[in-house]
Amino acid sequence: MAWSAITDAEIDPESPATTGLMGKYRDNQEAWHNGNIYARKAAPTIRNLAGISDDPHLTVTPVANSIYMVKLVLFITTANAAADIRFQFTTPAGSTAVIGYLAPNQNPGAARCIFSAITAAPSTMNYDVAQTGVVMLFEGTLRTAAAATAFALAWDSAGAGNTTLLADSYMVLQQPSSDM
Repeated sequence: MAWSAITDAEIDPESPATTGLMGKYRDNQEAWHNGNIYARKAAPTIRNLAGISDDPHLTVTPVANSIYMVKLVLFITTANAAADIRFQFTTPAGSTAVIGYLAPNQNPGAARCIFSAITAAPSTMNYDVAQTGVVMLFEGTLRTAAAATAFALAWDSAGAGNTTLLADSYMVLQQPSSDM
């Protein structure tokens, strides 16, 4: 079966389906692509104990009163021999987020990878030696409230020495099709 495009002439601008989607996405162009919101780091960001703050590239505005499955893939380089990256999430007012992360554990004798729920704000990931191109995977859910404000990864170095969040790290917020 071949798909045929729906032309503008075939869309009824007064239909409840059209007006509902227009109301939901009118002010949020990021959310237009199948109910998914994407953000990718175009350039690396280097931080060194300047204070935890939102990443300039991994910040999006989800639609109010929606549910999202959240995924982030971070590529990190650190010069630190102990504490490396502190992180937390900035969420829209009244929203709830349940997010965990998977990262390699470099401590001798420990499990090679760990999965941890983010229980404190901010949380810290530590490696025992400097690392280049370490991958961290975050997954979870975000339930937004009535306010449509920023959802962002906020982070900083957790110890003396630079921590770099590399280009091409990315964030995806995906609405389950039943919630669109």
